[in-house]
Amino acid sequence: MTNVGFNLHLFNSELVLEGDYFMRKTKDILFDTPLPYETGFKSVLTNLAEVQNSGFELSATYQKRLKDFHFSIGGNMSHIQNKVNAIDPGMTGETDRHISGNKITTRNKPMNSYYMLKWTGKIYQTQEEVDNSPHVKGAGPGDLVFEDISGPEGKPDGVIDANDRQILGTEYPAWTFGANLSFGYKGINISADFQGLQMLIPMEHANIILRHSKVPILANIDETLDSGTSE
Repeated sequence: MTNVGFNLHLFNSELVLEGDYFMRKTKDILFDTPLPYETGFKSVLTNLAEVQNSGFELSATYQKRLKDFHFSIGGNMSHIQNKVNAIDPGMTGETDRHISGNKITTRNKPMNSYYMLKWTGKIYQTQEEVDNSPHVKGAGPGDLVFEDISGPEGKPDGVIDANDRQILGTEYPAWTFGANLSFGYKGINISADFQGLQMLIPMEHANIILRHSKVPILANIDETLDSGTSE
């Protein structure tokens, strides 16, 4: 594990600057691994992967007192990267990935990345449009149009199925932000806090899919898509 930081107090500690960088590798990460139906159990926890987390945190605070009036203003930000270095092939049967529902863990990508069909931004308007386009079995007017990117042979085949899934980001935020303000006069104090984050997958993408698609993209997409395809 690597951890390096600094702490600076300037102008009689009216201005405080802090920073920290870290990198940590963790082995034998536990994963919920699906089991065959005949076992009578859905899944089992297994030590599956080695994961590397790295990132930095920065913060700054300025405070001042002028007789009966005082104030402070501060801000912070952090950036964290998550990457899978290795997967135990004895647990998954594959050396480079582990798929569970709508999530995938694969080497050189963030752990538990979203593995879904990608919406093109369009919606089927007529049944004729559905019939003349690649679609998931059961799709109709009003359903979402997904990208046809691959097939069993690794190229678009006019069918929307499990082969068309893509890594669309992760549930972990790439950036987090924060700010705080505080003002005081004699015995009266007012303060406010602000927080924000930047996701690696637009949440509106996932929300629209959940609301409008007949295909449970955020459920068990393996079973749904493999059960049938368009003609």
